[in-house]
Amino acid sequence: MKKFSLLLVVLLFVCSVRADEVKVMQDNTYAIALSPNGQYLVGHNPTQVVFGIETESFLYNAGNATLNWITANDAGTWATCGQFKDVNDAGTICGSVKDLQHYVQFDGTYAPTNIAAVFDKGKIYRLPYGDLDTTKIKQHEDGTFARSISNDGKVVVGYCRCSNSAFNYPCKWNKGDDGEWTFEKLALPEGYSDGLAIGVSANGRTIVGLAIKGRLSHACYWIDGVCHLVKCTEEDAKLANQWQMRVMDISNNGRFFIFTLTSYFGNLRIFDVESGTYRALSLFDNNGRIQIPSITDNGDVFGSINYTSFDNAAEIYYRNFWYQYSSNRLFDLSYYLYLFSPNLTTPFSMSYEDKTQAFPCAISADGNAIAGNKDILTVLGQTPTAWLLNVNKTEREIPATPDKITGNSTGLRQATLTWAPDKNTYNSLTLKGYNVYCDGKKVATLNEVKDKLTVTLNDQPAGYLQFTVEGVYSDKQGKEMLSPRSNPVSVTMPENYAFPLFDDFEKESLNTNYWTTDKDYGDDNEGLWSAGPYIGHGGSYGVASGANSSKPYSSSLISRPLDATRAKRVKCSFIILCQSEQIGDEAEHDLTQDTLSVEYSIDKGNSWQTAKSWTIAQLPKVEGIMSIDLTKQVAEKTFQLRFHKYGTGVGKYYFYLDNISIGKGDDAEAPEGLIGQNTPTKDVFLAWKNGRKSYSLNYLSEPEVPGLTLGNEGKELIGANKFTGQELSMYHGKYLTSVTTRINYYEEEAGELGIHAAVVVFENGKLVCEQEIENINYNQKTTQALAKPIMIDSCKELIVGIKIHDYDENQLPLLYAHSKACVTGKSDLFSEDNGATWKTVWDFYNGDPYNGACCWEITGNVTDEADATVKNDDDSLIGYNIFRNGMQLNNICIPGEGTRYTDKQPLDKAEYTVVAYYIDGRESSPSMPFVINQTSITTPLPDNSLIYIDDATAKLKVKGTLCLLTVDGRIVAQSEKGILSLKNIPSGIYIVLAECNNQSFTKKIAIRN
Repeated sequence: MKKFSLLLVVLLFVCSVRADEVKVMQDNTYAIALSPNGQYLVGHNPTQVVFGIETESFLYNAGNATLNWITANDAGTWATCGQFKDVNDAGTICGSVKDLQHYVQFDGTYAPTNIAAVFDKGKIYRLPYGDLDTTKIKQHEDGTFARSISNDGKVVVGYCRCSNSAFNYPCKWNKGDDGEWTFEKLALPEGYSDGLAIGVSANGRTIVGLAIKGRLSHACYWIDGVCHLVKCTEEDAKLANQWQMRVMDISNNGRFFIFTLTSYFGNLRIFDVESGTYRALSLFDNNGRIQIPSITDNGDVFGSINYTSFDNAAEIYYRNFWYQYSSNRLFDLSYYLYLFSPNLTTPFSMSYEDKTQAFPCAISADGNAIAGNKDILTVLGQTPTAWLLNVNKTEREIPATPDKITGNSTGLRQATLTWAPDKNTYNSLTLKGYNVYCDGKKVATLNEVKDKLTVTLNDQPAGYLQFTVEGVYSDKQGKEMLSPRSNPVSVTMPENYAFPLFDDFEKESLNTNYWTTDKDYGDDNEGLWSAGPYIGHGGSYGVASGANSSKPYSSSLISRPLDATRAKRVKCSFIILCQSEQIGDEAEHDLTQDTLSVEYSIDKGNSWQTAKSWTIAQLPKVEGIMSIDLTKQVAEKTFQLRFHKYGTGVGKYYFYLDNISIGKGDDAEAPEGLIGQNTPTKDVFLAWKNGRKSYSLNYLSEPEVPGLTLGNEGKELIGANKFTGQELSMYHGKYLTSVTTRINYYEEEAGELGIHAAVVVFENGKLVCEQEIENINYNQKTTQALAKPIMIDSCKELIVGIKIHDYDENQLPLLYAHSKACVTGKSDLFSEDNGATWKTVWDFYNGDPYNGACCWEITGNVTDEADATVKNDDDSLIGYNIFRNGMQLNNICIPGEGTRYTDKQPLDKAEYTVVAYYIDGRESSPSMPFVINQTSITTPLPDNSLIYIDDATAKLKVKGTLCLLTVDGRIVAQSEKGILSLKNIPSGIYIVLAECNNQSFTKKIAIRN
């Protein structure tokens, strides 16, 4: 067999590093590790990856300013490939190369696996497998991998990975005095079969890594071959055992290492091997993802948090940090550079305020050399580039970081910041004042120090502004010294306070309309309000939030200020759906201890008042539209609204919000024809006309969801709804003039016949109408007008259906909603013999509560007149809410086809109204009110002993009230003064209702105008 030597490319890039400059490597370089003395840097080309393994690695020598590519990805030449991960002070590197003695056939490809290797003085040393079972190495990603090398070059640690990490074994290789390498499998605690070795100390005695049991990864460390598990505090234990711990880095001297409690790379902990204890490293915030941090011999940590741009989710920026172990303080990395390399200039941003695009990844043992990367997202067209810099670290007295900065928008394009001055006493520093920055640009300087510092900034740009504050000090020589900058304070600066506001979140962002979020207390996850796809109405964009930490919490989604100073009326509506979660064998959670409230503020957010609140148990489990009249609270004012969720955390739930509309309402025509009647059970049944200006005969009552379908293999089939006399009584004398349905059509089952369908109507079992549907709009609503309208006779049973015939046998044309409103024997009838006999879908599916709960998407349209014109559907209509005396009764949205409601707890002489809502945020005017008198009314007055009536006036002769109603109960006019004008009332038959002396009287009258 021909032998290949590993490719060594000499001197591709030359640079020297001084303390006042950054040296940038060539394109497509990515730094991985730095030698303890800071002289050597090892990295790879992230654009060259095969089977998930990097194939091109470089070694940079700052001593002679050379960069050498150690391995290369030459097509078909496995011998030149390799990835290297660590380097010591002698420039010896470790990693893995391809094992040319171990090829495997996997997924149709014959290729080598990987073997741990050391590169020293231009030569590759492949490390032995020892007693590892290489037959388990069956995939191209498998093999042994060296991760870290001791500073004396005698110990290498890593792992053997099998079946793409299904099995992992912690490995150690020792170099003998004869130069030969031997293998050792590191011991694991009892019960742990897998593990990883990640890092090793300079002397090779201390090793850090993971002990793995099933899906649990536990941070551990070996001292002289003995494994010790990291003992978590009680507070950390639950999180550590629930997810997967990770080990990040070990200091060169072996005293410190970094681990995290979860695989998310948050919750950083610094472990002190000498004491066997650890401390938490609190970061600026927990909303980003930590890039791999590194640690020095004195416990200082250098790293970065990446986060997403407000404006573009594809853009990633970094907030670099320096954690000083001795003082337990966290700083921006830019402040570290300011302290120890003030003349440093960089060819790229290193500041968080400037949207940092470069981050550190490796540090020398003393912290004087820092390596890192910029532009790593090759999928977005960026070019990865490694860099290296040096500082002259000295002992410095560091002033306090300004703390507890508050910032608010106190007017249009105005921001006000407040904070307390630093009152610490320093050996060499005197506080002189403060600088204020907006998005990294200095915007103000305060030269006077007071007990409370305030600055108001006018004419600020619109957007989400980040303000920071730094203290200005002088030392004993009068030289200026700046403090670290404060944590940024976000102030939302909307372009204007325009009213009304409508947001359907279709731009997948909260900042389109300048929403902000605020967390009062609780877990970080409970403070999240996220805009995203598939969570809004109809699978569109919406906002999701919830609670699942089982801890008390309080957080809000807050609107920008809204100027309603010229608005006489203010209303808010929004779509919401809330789902609770039952975990394991626990009983259902108590959802009355968690609340969502809509609150308002008229003092710039300083105080909030509740307009309406719901417990999570009260929120709709199916999509609902909540509506609130805010006229009394905020009309003719500038105000803000917030959605505030809070509770004990006993419940576990999530909800979405969509189509938030804050405006005047009355943006569309009112629904028509609200009528009602008492049922035999003393409920009040209400109905009104749909978007086609007709009453809906169907059983649909919930917002539309993806439907189920039925067919009959090409044979005739009728799906139909049945209505009894009681259900028809309110429509007695009106006319069935058209039928609306949706015919399902599967494009993938297209055949020669298409689908033919007809409207069928039966009265008392007799077919009285069969009319072909002329123009079927597949998968859309189709309305067929009847050639001969049918008068509704409440003495007769009515069946309204759709017959499908002459269709391809693979089609399933009849569409129905799976619904709890199913009334088997009425909402789910079908017939295979043209109505001679009827069966039910419920029985067809043997009572299956999902497939069998059928409400046909078939609506009979009932009009007042036989010649009424069939109106077109308004596709923008979402649905309706019904109100009783101004209070919303329904929490699930009443769909456009389900224009009816039953009030099961009616109030005497209550006033009902209906409001329609539209996809573009419009809210209709309320319908004409309807009133039903629940108490019995006395015999109609035979004369005018109490009521005087002429052609122009109805007048009560005693003290009381008068009301004029249509014969079906709709209010036309009313008066508290006992007198009504009849001059402008349309001609017709009416009922005058008089209330006096705690009694009710009626008189039917005819008005002829």
